[in-house]
Amino acid sequence: MKLPTIRGWRQLCDVVEDFGFLPFQECGVDGFSVFGLTNPERWEWSGPGNPWWWRLHLPNTGRLVLSAFRRRRSKRGEAYGWPVAYYRTPAAALGPVDRLPRESPEKSLAAMVARVREAFPDAPVRDIETLLTKV
Repeated sequence: MKLPTIRGWRQLCDVVEDFGFLPFQECGVDGFSVFGLTNPERWEWSGPGNPWWWRLHLPNTGRLVLSAFRRRRSKRGEAYGWPVAYYRTPAAALGPVDRLPRESPEKSLAAMVARVREAFPDAPVRDIETLLTKV
């Protein structure tokens, strides 16, 4: 599975809904982010064409929810820079209450790692696990 180039905030919603989750900024897995899936020139625009503006629309769709803000960490584990916003679909973030998985955290992590590897087969497992366990 290859994720498409994202050209607008509605397409971003579709990609996140289809895939289940997607970091907004670079996350350690090359290309697995809104930043990595958009044309770099768009980030230089001012106004609504800039992907940074898209995040303003996302919570108002009812299709995505803000699941976390996290700061990047240096190799020494020190936080730096502005917090990065992470969005997910409501079902991916919360799941139906009566259908919550009864899986162990380890099994859930393995399933998420496998999902990312579908789209990014060359990404090191260690980098994917680091991304998914930064909470």
